[in-house]
Amino acid sequence: MPSAASSAGGCWTGAGIAIAASFAFVAAALAMLGLLQPALATMLFTVTLVGVGVLCVQSILYGIAPQCYPAEIRGTGVGVVVAVGRLGSMAGPLLAGVLVAQGITPAGVMLVLVPVILVCGLGTLALVARRFRPVLA
Repeated sequence: MPSAASSAGGCWTGAGIAIAASFAFVAAALAMLGLLQPALATMLFTVTLVGVGVLCVQSILYGIAPQCYPAEIRGTGVGVVVAVGRLGSMAGPLLAGVLVAQGITPAGVMLVLVPVILVCGLGTLALVARRFRPVLA
């Protein structure tokens, strides 16, 4: 009889738990950044947490991407993933600037990012579940 993890496509195996924990960590660190008082020591600590979390999530995405493409187009697929990430790193600060120009505080911008990060985490888990679901014979 298949377990709940295997029927969910293996999403809640060790890798799925690590993915969910990584995205939740980034969301929590961003929420802390938006909610804590702006003291230098607090900000340095929290920004360090956000940076570590973002690097972790990037590493996870770069590890998953090659497994999502057949060997014939793997290089192109991963290249597109990297290119989209670079476009996001350009568009993100522009959109943050637009939000600040509309009157949202920098702390508010961080809080706006929390649901975005959580949705990205769910999308990554869905990708893992879809890609690694068991094949029925």
